[in-house]
Amino acid sequence: MARLPDLDDNLRDMAGKIDNNLVQAAPRQTPATTSVATRACPPNQQPKNESGLDELLAFSPIDLVKNWFEPEKAPDACLEKVLQPGSAIQKNQTTHFPLPLSAGVGTGQANNSDDVLAIQQRLRGLGVSHVAADGHFGPQTAAAIRLYRTMVVGHETTSKASSAIKPGDRLHQLIQTSAAPRWMRMPASGLGFVNGDRDQHDYGSSTLYKAIINAGRNYHDNYMAETPNAAPITTNDVSKPHGGDTPDHYSHEGGLDLDLRLPKTNGAVGTRVGWADYDRNAAWAMIVAFAIDPQVERIITADRAILQAVKNGDFEWGHKVVDGGRQHRNHIHVDIKPVGLPNVPVG
Repeated sequence: MARLPDLDDNLRDMAGKIDNNLVQAAPRQTPATTSVATRACPPNQQPKNESGLDELLAFSPIDLVKNWFEPEKAPDACLEKVLQPGSAIQKNQTTHFPLPLSAGVGTGQANNSDDVLAIQQRLRGLGVSHVAADGHFGPQTAAAIRLYRTMVVGHETTSKASSAIKPGDRLHQLIQTSAAPRWMRMPASGLGFVNGDRDQHDYGSSTLYKAIINAGRNYHDNYMAETPNAAPITTNDVSKPHGGDTPDHYSHEGGLDLDLRLPKTNGAVGTRVGWADYDRNAAWAMIVAFAIDPQVERIITADRAILQAVKNGDFEWGHKVVDGGRQHRNHIHVDIKPVGLPNVPVG
Protein backbone atom coordinates (compact mmCIF):
# COMPACT_ATOMS: atom_id res chain seq x y z
CA MET A 1 0.00 0.00 0.00
CA ALA A 2 1.74 3.11 -1.20
CA ARG A 3 -0.77 5.56 0.14
CA LEU A 4 -3.41 5.75 2.84
CA PRO A 5 -6.38 7.70 1.49
CA ASP A 6 -7.85 8.10 4.97
CA LEU A 7 -4.61 9.18 6.63
CA ASP A 8 -4.19 12.92 6.17
CA ASP A 9 -1.07 14.14 4.37
CA ASN A 10 -0.45 16.70 7.09
CA LEU A 11 -0.13 13.85 9.59
CA ARG A 12 2.47 12.20 7.38
CA ASP A 13 4.33 15.51 7.34
CA MET A 14 4.00 15.82 11.11
CA ALA A 15 5.54 12.40 11.63
CA GLY A 16 8.47 13.32 9.46
CA LYS A 17 9.06 16.73 11.00
CA ILE A 18 8.70 16.02 14.70
CA ASP A 19 12.18 16.02 16.15
CA ASN A 20 13.37 14.12 19.18
CA ASN A 21 14.40 17.48 20.60
CA LEU A 22 10.71 18.11 21.29
CA VAL A 23 10.92 15.50 24.02
CA GLN A 24 13.56 17.61 25.75
CA ALA A 25 11.93 20.97 25.01
CA ALA A 26 11.10 23.28 27.90
CA PRO A 27 7.53 22.74 29.10
CA ARG A 28 4.95 25.24 28.02
CA GLN A 29 4.02 27.44 30.97
CA THR A 30 0.43 28.58 31.26
CA PRO A 31 -1.28 30.45 34.10
CA ALA A 32 -3.60 27.50 34.70
CA THR A 33 -0.76 25.02 35.04
CA THR A 34 1.17 27.32 37.34
CA SER A 35 -1.78 28.11 39.57
CA VAL A 36 -2.81 24.47 39.92
CA ALA A 37 0.70 23.46 40.91
CA THR A 38 0.99 26.34 43.36
CA ARG A 39 -2.30 25.50 45.04
CA ALA A 40 -1.53 21.78 45.20
CA CYS A 41 1.97 21.96 46.68
CA PRO A 42 2.53 22.59 50.39
CA PRO A 43 4.42 25.83 51.13
CA ASN A 44 7.82 24.14 51.36
CA GLN A 45 7.18 22.40 48.03
CA GLN A 46 6.34 25.33 45.77
CA PRO A 47 7.75 24.48 42.34
CA LYS A 48 10.52 26.68 41.02
CA ASN A 49 11.50 27.47 37.47
CA GLU A 50 15.20 26.83 37.90
CA SER A 51 16.47 23.54 36.56
CA GLY A 52 19.79 23.13 38.40
CA LEU A 53 20.25 20.41 41.00
CA ASP A 54 20.65 22.89 43.87
CA GLU A 55 17.33 24.48 42.99
CA LEU A 56 15.72 21.08 42.57
CA LEU A 57 16.82 20.11 46.07
CA ALA A 58 15.53 23.37 47.49
CA PHE A 59 11.91 22.24 47.60
CA SER A 60 10.73 19.03 48.97
CA PRO A 61 10.63 16.84 46.06
CA ILE A 62 14.15 17.05 47.65
CA ASP A 63 12.82 13.82 49.15
CA LEU A 64 12.00 12.54 45.70
CA VAL A 65 15.69 12.74 44.86
CA LYS A 66 17.07 11.82 48.25
CA ASN A 67 14.91 8.73 48.40
CA TRP A 68 13.31 9.55 51.73
CA PHE A 69 10.11 10.67 50.08
CA GLU A 70 6.70 9.59 51.34
CA PRO A 71 4.39 9.79 48.28
CA GLU A 72 1.36 11.14 50.11
CA LYS A 73 3.25 14.27 51.21
CA ALA A 74 3.48 15.82 47.76
CA PRO A 75 0.71 15.68 45.14
CA ASP A 76 1.12 14.89 41.47
CA ALA A 77 1.49 18.55 40.51
CA CYS A 78 4.70 18.78 42.54
CA LEU A 79 6.02 15.54 41.10
CA GLU A 80 5.25 16.67 37.58
CA LYS A 81 7.32 19.82 38.10
CA VAL A 82 10.29 17.73 39.16
CA LEU A 83 9.86 15.26 36.30
CA GLN A 84 9.32 17.78 33.51
CA PRO A 85 11.85 18.04 30.68
CA GLY A 86 14.61 20.47 31.54
CA SER A 87 14.83 19.41 35.17
CA ALA A 88 18.08 18.25 36.69
CA ILE A 89 16.81 14.67 36.65
CA GLN A 90 16.04 14.93 32.94
CA LYS A 91 19.57 16.30 32.37
CA ASN A 92 20.98 13.10 33.86
CA GLN A 93 22.79 14.76 36.73
CA THR A 94 23.30 11.98 39.25
CA THR A 95 23.72 12.39 42.99
CA HIS A 96 24.86 9.58 45.27
CA PHE A 97 23.32 8.67 48.62
CA PRO A 98 25.31 6.01 50.50
CA LEU A 99 23.37 3.00 51.76
CA PRO A 100 25.89 0.68 53.44
CA LEU A 101 24.93 -2.96 53.99
CA SER A 102 26.76 -5.39 56.25
CA ALA A 103 25.30 -8.39 54.42
CA GLY A 104 22.68 -9.35 51.86
CA VAL A 105 18.97 -8.71 52.19
CA GLY A 106 16.46 -11.07 50.63
CA THR A 107 15.68 -14.71 50.09
CA GLY A 108 18.63 -16.81 51.21
CA GLN A 109 20.52 -13.83 52.63
CA ALA A 110 21.65 -12.96 56.18
CA ASN A 111 18.84 -10.40 56.61
CA ASN A 112 20.38 -8.52 59.50
CA SER A 113 17.69 -6.30 60.96
CA ASP A 114 19.53 -3.01 60.34
CA ASP A 115 20.20 -3.95 56.72
CA VAL A 116 16.60 -5.02 56.14
CA LEU A 117 15.35 -1.77 57.65
CA ALA A 118 17.70 0.26 55.44
CA ILE A 119 16.45 -1.48 52.29
CA GLN A 120 12.83 -1.13 53.37
CA GLN A 121 13.27 2.59 54.00
CA ARG A 122 14.98 3.08 50.67
CA LEU A 123 12.26 1.20 48.82
CA ARG A 124 9.63 3.30 50.57
CA GLY A 125 11.59 6.38 49.57
CA LEU A 126 11.48 5.14 45.98
CA GLY A 127 7.70 4.91 46.09
CA VAL A 128 7.25 1.29 47.14
CA SER A 129 5.40 2.58 50.19
CA HIS A 130 3.36 -0.56 50.80
CA VAL A 131 6.40 -2.30 52.32
CA ALA A 132 6.60 -1.92 56.11
CA ALA A 133 9.78 -0.42 57.58
CA ASP A 134 10.08 -2.85 60.48
CA GLY A 135 13.48 -4.50 59.97
CA HIS A 136 11.87 -7.90 59.38
CA PHE A 137 12.36 -9.75 56.10
CA GLY A 138 9.29 -11.63 54.98
CA PRO A 139 7.07 -12.16 51.93
CA GLN A 140 6.08 -8.48 51.75
CA THR A 141 9.68 -7.27 51.56
CA ALA A 142 10.58 -10.07 49.14
CA ALA A 143 7.73 -9.00 46.84
CA ALA A 144 8.79 -5.35 47.09
CA ILE A 145 12.36 -6.18 46.03
CA ARG A 146 11.10 -8.31 43.14
CA LEU A 147 8.80 -5.50 42.03
CA TYR A 148 11.54 -2.90 42.09
CA ARG A 149 14.02 -5.17 40.29
CA THR A 150 11.36 -5.95 37.65
CA MET A 151 10.82 -2.23 37.05
CA VAL A 152 14.56 -1.62 36.73
CA VAL A 153 15.49 -4.65 34.61
CA GLY A 154 12.33 -4.99 32.53
CA HIS A 155 11.17 -8.54 33.25
CA GLU A 156 7.74 -9.35 31.85
CA THR A 157 6.63 -10.72 35.22
CA THR A 158 7.83 -10.17 38.78
CA SER A 159 8.18 -13.93 39.28
CA LYS A 160 11.28 -13.83 37.07
CA ALA A 161 13.04 -11.32 39.34
CA SER A 162 15.34 -12.09 42.25
CA SER A 163 14.20 -11.00 45.70
CA ALA A 164 17.73 -10.43 47.00
CA ILE A 165 20.00 -7.38 47.21
CA LYS A 166 23.65 -8.05 48.02
CA PRO A 167 26.23 -5.48 49.15
CA GLY A 168 27.75 -3.89 46.07
CA ASP A 169 25.59 -5.67 43.52
CA ARG A 170 24.25 -3.61 40.67
CA LEU A 171 20.81 -3.04 42.16
CA HIS A 172 22.42 -1.94 45.42
CA GLN A 173 24.55 0.48 43.40
CA LEU A 174 21.55 1.92 41.57
CA ILE A 175 19.37 2.60 44.59
CA GLN A 176 22.18 4.69 46.05
CA THR A 177 21.78 7.24 43.25
CA SER A 178 19.23 9.78 42.10
CA ALA A 179 19.08 7.84 38.81
CA ALA A 180 17.00 5.18 40.56
CA PRO A 181 13.43 5.23 39.17
CA ARG A 182 10.42 5.64 41.45
CA TRP A 183 7.27 3.57 41.72
CA MET A 184 4.39 6.02 41.51
CA ARG A 185 0.81 6.63 40.52
CA MET A 186 0.43 7.83 36.96
CA PRO A 187 -0.65 11.44 36.36
CA ALA A 188 -4.37 12.16 36.38
CA SER A 189 -4.31 14.54 33.41
CA GLY A 190 -2.20 17.09 31.60
CA LEU A 191 -1.70 18.74 28.24
CA GLY A 192 -3.06 16.36 25.62
CA PHE A 193 -3.89 13.43 27.90
CA VAL A 194 -6.21 12.09 30.59
CA ASN A 195 -5.96 9.04 32.81
CA GLY A 196 -8.82 6.72 31.90
CA ASP A 197 -7.98 3.89 34.30
CA ARG A 198 -10.93 2.74 36.40
CA ASP A 199 -9.68 -0.48 37.97
CA GLN A 200 -6.57 0.55 39.91
CA HIS A 201 -4.04 -0.32 37.23
CA ASP A 202 -2.39 3.11 37.11
CA TYR A 203 0.87 2.62 39.03
CA GLY A 204 4.27 2.34 37.42
CA SER A 205 7.74 3.68 36.85
CA SER A 206 8.64 7.37 37.00
CA THR A 207 10.13 6.81 33.52
CA LEU A 208 6.65 5.97 32.23
CA TYR A 209 5.20 8.94 34.12
CA LYS A 210 7.58 11.23 32.21
CA ALA A 211 6.84 9.54 28.90
CA ILE A 212 3.09 10.14 29.32
CA ILE A 213 3.64 13.83 30.08
CA ASN A 214 6.01 14.23 27.12
CA ALA A 215 3.73 12.40 24.69
CA GLY A 216 0.69 14.37 25.84
CA ARG A 217 2.51 17.63 25.30
CA ASN A 218 3.73 16.61 21.84
CA TYR A 219 0.28 15.36 20.83
CA HIS A 220 -1.33 18.54 22.12
CA ASP A 221 1.11 20.86 20.34
CA ASN A 222 1.39 18.96 17.08
CA TYR A 223 -2.10 17.53 16.57
CA MET A 224 -4.72 18.90 18.93
CA ALA A 225 -3.63 22.45 18.16
CA GLU A 226 -4.89 21.86 14.60
CA THR A 227 -7.66 19.42 15.55
CA PRO A 228 -9.06 20.77 18.83
CA ASN A 229 -12.01 18.36 18.94
CA ALA A 230 -9.80 15.27 18.75
CA ALA A 231 -9.82 12.79 21.60
CA PRO A 232 -7.00 13.28 24.08
CA ILE A 233 -4.52 10.50 24.69
CA THR A 234 -6.38 8.35 27.21
CA THR A 235 -4.17 6.11 29.32
CA ASN A 236 -5.58 2.89 30.69
CA ASP A 237 -3.89 -0.08 32.33
CA VAL A 238 -0.33 0.13 33.67
CA SER A 239 0.15 -1.98 36.84
CA LYS A 240 -1.67 -2.56 40.10
CA PRO A 241 -0.76 -0.45 43.17
CA HIS A 242 1.61 -3.15 44.46
CA GLY A 243 2.62 -4.37 41.00
CA GLY A 244 2.86 -8.07 40.34
CA ASP A 245 0.33 -10.48 38.89
CA THR A 246 -2.85 -9.12 37.35
CA PRO A 247 -5.65 -11.24 35.89
CA ASP A 248 -6.10 -8.73 33.07
CA HIS A 249 -2.68 -9.15 31.45
CA TYR A 250 0.28 -11.48 31.02
CA SER A 251 2.69 -8.60 31.52
CA HIS A 252 1.83 -5.19 33.09
CA GLU A 253 3.51 -6.28 36.34
CA GLY A 254 6.51 -3.95 36.65
CA GLY A 255 5.17 -0.53 35.71
CA LEU A 256 6.65 -0.36 32.21
CA ASP A 257 3.59 -1.37 30.14
CA LEU A 258 0.88 1.11 29.17
CA ASP A 259 -2.38 0.66 27.28
CA LEU A 260 -4.06 3.53 25.43
CA ARG A 261 -7.77 3.52 24.64
CA LEU A 262 -8.51 4.01 20.96
CA PRO A 263 -9.86 7.42 19.85
CA LYS A 264 -13.25 7.95 18.24
CA THR A 265 -14.02 10.48 15.53
CA ASN A 266 -16.40 12.31 17.91
CA GLY A 267 -13.61 13.07 20.39
CA ALA A 268 -14.47 10.23 22.78
CA VAL A 269 -12.55 6.97 23.27
CA GLY A 270 -13.42 3.29 23.36
CA THR A 271 -13.65 1.70 19.93
CA ARG A 272 -11.90 -0.88 17.77
CA VAL A 273 -9.69 -0.79 14.70
CA GLY A 274 -11.96 -1.06 11.68
CA TRP A 275 -15.10 0.29 13.33
CA ALA A 276 -16.77 3.26 11.66
CA ASP A 277 -16.10 5.61 14.57
CA TYR A 278 -12.38 4.74 14.86
CA ASP A 279 -10.23 7.87 14.39
CA ARG A 280 -7.15 6.61 12.58
CA ASN A 281 -5.65 10.08 12.23
CA ALA A 282 -5.72 10.66 15.98
CA ALA A 283 -4.37 7.16 16.64
CA TRP A 284 -1.49 7.83 14.24
CA ALA A 285 -0.69 11.12 15.98
CA MET A 286 -0.71 9.39 19.39
CA ILE A 287 1.66 6.70 18.15
CA VAL A 288 4.04 9.32 16.78
CA ALA A 289 3.91 11.31 20.01
CA PHE A 290 5.12 8.28 21.96
CA ALA A 291 7.43 6.82 19.31
CA ILE A 292 9.70 9.87 19.13
CA ASP A 293 10.56 9.53 22.83
CA PRO A 294 13.90 7.70 23.22
CA GLN A 295 12.55 6.11 26.42
CA VAL A 296 9.78 4.34 24.49
CA GLU A 297 10.92 0.88 23.43
CA ARG A 298 7.95 -0.55 21.53
CA ILE A 299 4.43 0.35 20.39
CA ILE A 300 1.96 -2.38 19.49
CA THR A 301 -1.05 -1.77 17.26
CA ALA A 302 -3.45 -3.89 15.23
CA ASP A 303 -4.04 -1.15 12.64
CA ARG A 304 -2.62 -2.58 9.41
CA ALA A 305 -2.94 0.77 7.62
CA ILE A 306 -0.77 2.48 10.23
CA LEU A 307 1.71 -0.40 10.17
CA GLN A 308 1.98 -0.04 6.39
CA ALA A 309 2.43 3.73 6.67
CA VAL A 310 5.28 3.17 9.12
CA LYS A 311 6.81 0.58 6.81
CA ASN A 312 6.58 2.91 3.80
CA GLY A 313 7.94 5.88 5.70
CA ASP A 314 11.59 6.49 6.54
CA PHE A 315 11.08 7.21 10.22
CA GLU A 316 13.94 6.90 12.68
CA TRP A 317 11.50 5.41 15.18
CA GLY A 318 9.73 3.12 12.71
CA HIS A 319 11.23 -0.08 14.12
CA LYS A 320 9.40 0.52 17.40
CA VAL A 321 5.92 0.11 15.89
CA VAL A 322 4.91 -3.55 15.56
CA ASP A 323 1.86 -5.65 14.74
CA GLY A 324 0.01 -6.87 17.81
CA GLY A 325 -2.61 -8.95 16.06
CA ARG A 326 -6.30 -9.23 16.86
CA GLN A 327 -5.85 -8.97 20.64
CA HIS A 328 -4.82 -5.33 20.18
CA ARG A 329 -7.84 -4.25 18.13
CA ASN A 330 -9.23 -2.19 21.02
CA HIS A 331 -6.07 -0.51 22.33
CA ILE A 332 -2.53 0.62 21.61
CA HIS A 333 0.18 -0.87 23.82
CA VAL A 334 3.30 1.11 24.75
CA ASP A 335 6.44 -0.40 26.31
CA ILE A 336 8.94 1.80 28.15
CA LYS A 337 12.65 1.01 28.29
CA PRO A 338 13.77 -0.08 31.74
CA VAL A 339 16.46 2.03 33.37
CA GLY A 340 18.71 -1.01 33.61
CA LEU A 341 21.43 -1.76 36.10
CA PRO A 342 24.73 0.15 36.18
CA ASN A 343 27.72 -1.57 34.61
CA VAL A 344 30.29 -0.10 36.96
CA PRO A 345 30.32 0.67 40.69
CA VAL A 346 29.04 4.09 41.68
CA GLY A 347 30.88 6.41 44.04
